[in-house]
Amino acid sequence: MSRPSKASLSVIQGSSPRLEPPTSLSAASRSVFLRAVNNNAPEFFNPSDMPLLVAYAEAVVRAAKARRMLDLHGEVDEKRGWPSAWFTVLSKSNADTIAFGRQLRLAPQSRMTDEQARRVNKGRSAATKPHNDRDALMRALGVEEGDE
Repeated sequence: MSRPSKASLSVIQGSSPRLEPPTSLSAASRSVFLRAVNNNAPEFFNPSDMPLLVAYAEAVVRAAKARRMLDLHGEVDEKRGWPSAWFTVLSKSNADTIAFGRQLRLAPQSRMTDEQARRVNKGRSAATKPHNDRDALMRALGVEEGDE
C-alpha cells in the first residue's frame, strides 16, 4: 500500500474570517473595533485577541468622550477651582489606548521586527544616528560654538 501524499493530508486553506465585534459593544466602540480589524489582513488577529480588541475600542471611545467633556465644560471645575476630573479619564484612556494598541501590534513600532530594526540601523554607529548629532542640533538652534 502506498503512503498518502503530503498534499492529500494538508487542510485546504481558505481566507481567515475576520473577527466580529461582540453585540454588547456600543455603536462607537463597534466602529473603532471594525476599523482596527478591517484595516489589517484577515489573519492579523486571532480569536484570543478579542478581549484586547474590545478593551482597545472602549478606551478609544472613552478618550474621545473625555475630550468632548473637557471642551464642553472647560478644563477647570468652576465650583471648586480644581482641574476637571475628565483630565484623569482622558489620561487613563490614552494610556490604555497606547498599551492595548502595542499589545495588538497596531502601533508602527510594535509591528517592526528585530530584523527590520537591525536593517534600518545597519552601518550606523550611535554617533551617526540623527538623534545623537549634537552639532546638527546646535546649528538648528542657531547656537555658535563659543555661545554654549
